[in-house]
Amino acid sequence: SNLLLETAFGVQAIPIKSAIKHPQFLEMKGQHNQNDLGVVIMSEDAKLDQTVCLLCLPEDKPVTKLESCIVTGYGWGKGSSEGVLLESNINFPNGQDCGDGSDLICGQSEEKCPSGGGNDIPLACESDGVYKMIGQLTTSQNCSKSTSTRQQKFLNISTYKSWILDLINVHSYE
Repeated sequence: SNLLLETAFGVQAIPIKSAIKHPQFLEMKGQHNQNDLGVVIMSEDAKLDQTVCLLCLPEDKPVTKLESCIVTGYGWGKGSSEGVLLESNINFPNGQDCGDGSDLICGQSEEKCPSGGGNDIPLACESDGVYKMIGQLTTSQNCSKSTSTRQQKFLNISTYKSWILDLINVHSYE
């Protein structure tokens, strides 16, 4: 990966061609939203540099064991008054099942949460030297508190892969 950590905000202003929310999105007050995913089609490619890199979509087969996973996003660095790109390792001490009957992936971090505890950041897992977007953060608990662990729930991207690929195919010909 070309991603460098503890770097200042890397902003690229790229006009949005279209933003598409999942057609079955459902806001659930007090719980995680259902199908809380969208795709942004940009009018031009982003420039890959020290703060912007690519993530592959996951394989079609379900992931059975996750390891070497990270989340990255902007937050506040140690002693910094400006936002920096942060990385946090995600562990799966109880496996990745949340135990609530959902298809969410559950993990926990013992480090600072990127994006100041916000949502919509990718769960990237390394396999054979390639990082894949396995999940998207949907819920973080205790990110702003001084606790020893921070539980995080992620949408399982493999559930949405065909929808994402359909959108990419449709918009690549426009």
